[in-house]
Amino acid sequence: FLKSQWGWLITYDRESGRITADEGKSQCICPIVTLSANGEASPNLCHCSEGFAKRMFSMVVGREVRTKIKTSILRGDDSCVYEIQL
Repeated sequence: FLKSQWGWLITYDRESGRITADEGKSQCICPIVTLSANGEASPNLCHCSEGFAKRMFSMVVGREVRTKIKTSILRGDDSCVYEIQL
């Protein structure tokens, strides 16, 4: 679904149990940022997205995972990338 419907780039390293999920977008897709009056927001909001990714991937794999933001548009990177540790 993430690949086909949202256009995310997903890689999985079976040996390390690590998923890398790249939103593959050139602008922030966070609805809070999108709805902000001036279109600017603090990079601290990325922790909300990190929590969303944690809940989503935990539900998919059926157990708790750890997530980490690797890159973020709000932090000046080209796209938002999450690392999910199974």
